[in-house]
Amino acid sequence: MSQTSLLLEGRGLSKAFPIEGGVFRHQVGSVQALRDVSFRISKGETLAVVGGSGCGKSTLARIISGLLPPDAGTLQWDGQSMAGWRRLDRARRIQMIFQDPFASLNPKLSIGTQLREVVRLAGATAAEERGRCEQLLKSVGLSGDALSHYPFQFSGGQRQRIAIARALAMKPALLIADEPLSALDVTIQAHILELLKELKKTYALTVLFISHDLAVVDSFADRVIVLQNGGVVEEGPVDTLLSCPRHAHTRALLDAVPRIPD
Repeated sequence: MSQTSLLLEGRGLSKAFPIEGGVFRHQVGSVQALRDVSFRISKGETLAVVGGSGCGKSTLARIISGLLPPDAGTLQWDGQSMAGWRRLDRARRIQMIFQDPFASLNPKLSIGTQLREVVRLAGATAAEERGRCEQLLKSVGLSGDALSHYPFQFSGGQRQRIAIARALAMKPALLIADEPLSALDVTIQAHILELLKELKKTYALTVLFISHDLAVVDSFADRVIVLQNGGVVEEGPVDTLLSCPRHAHTRALLDAVPRIPD
């Protein structure tokens, strides 16, 4: 990997969450969610982070997006430290799609209101706002009529498309997809995955794809890192890692992938 192609690098990221107990809720221990995790993402690459429940995948995504501070470690963007970045600095470069599209949308606001807030932050003028919102919806396969509707009026797959449109409104370089398919039925999963592939090409996106499903990862990612108990146990090109896994945890994840009997 050449230095010029490197977009994001994490070094030694760690994060622990306190365990509280007793009448006065004192800290009685902690859970180590991430342990000295390092990674690199090249421009235009899809890096998948895989592992079982509780392995630290979502914690890593939230640290990169700025929703959580790390206890230790550093992040560098295009060779420069991200320490001291304002929230808007990060939002203009990094956007995140969440597992539950309904929870990520404000149920009290119309889709148009929610999209307009973001395109305004991205620099659109008042005259440009509606056209930009309609273009975003069109890019994810929805019509401009959706602007006047509310989240509860859409299916799960449609809400996920709206969440993707909102993420794209900031014109990010990096899109973090945190288990974006797991709350959807199998047919809708396939449609959303194809949409993400198309948008990656159209918008020249770099993608960090969080998943427990190695079958999906195999069809989408360029490289994979495998987490277990908060630490990286294996990493490499997707074809190599999935065809010849070295670590027992990776093999266990592969064994869990459903297969059609011969």
